[in-house]
Amino acid sequence: FNHCTEEGGRAEESDDEGEMNKKGSFHKTEQNLLEIRCNKSSCCLYLSSAPVTLDPNTANTYLILSERFDEYSCVLGSEGFNSGTHFWDVEVGDNSEWVIGVTTESNQRKGTDFFYTNVWCIWFEDGKYFSQAPEKPNSTFPVKEKLQRVRVELDWDRGKLSFCDPVNNTHLHTITTTFTEKVFPLFYTFDGSVPLKILPATVVITTEKTVLHMPR
Repeated sequence: FNHCTEEGGRAEESDDEGEMNKKGSFHKTEQNLLEIRCNKSSCCLYLSSAPVTLDPNTANTYLILSERFDEYSCVLGSEGFNSGTHFWDVEVGDNSEWVIGVTTESNQRKGTDFFYTNVWCIWFEDGKYFSQAPEKPNSTFPVKEKLQRVRVELDWDRGKLSFCDPVNNTHLHTITTTFTEKVFPLFYTFDGSVPLKILPATVVITTEKTVLHMPR
């Protein structure tokens, strides 16, 4: 499929999953889509970690593991990247408030400072689209039609995080930086009625025929 950069191209896509958080949850649908929902009220039980690694996929939605976000309804992908090029598609639909991007492994997940350090993303709120980066926080960018899907392209080695509209095949925004550590896909929503959907990967393989011209 097409790259998110202006030049276009073809590449494979990466499939990532994440963990539940305080104000949100995720689950797979029958279509094998990963949904992220925001639950605005819950009863909480805190667990402290030990040498045993807990499996967040088995936790009840009322539980909060110590490594989870406690202020923002965020979730990270389970696999981080410190090299190469990676892609994923997110269906945002009619969700009224969302954030999609990446953050570093070391970024503090507790408290309210998370989005102020080491987050590269775009977000939608109050009908407007914004981009966020440590180098250039809170800038708007134009979008002709309301987005239904967003494709994310991470080029870690070149320090580029690009976003495009795969429905209309148009480039949206590119953030340029220098990544120095592993980053993870980041998702946030505060809309309890419309989930974000991480779409399954679609890989297209093409072959070329080689024609040999024999000398006469």
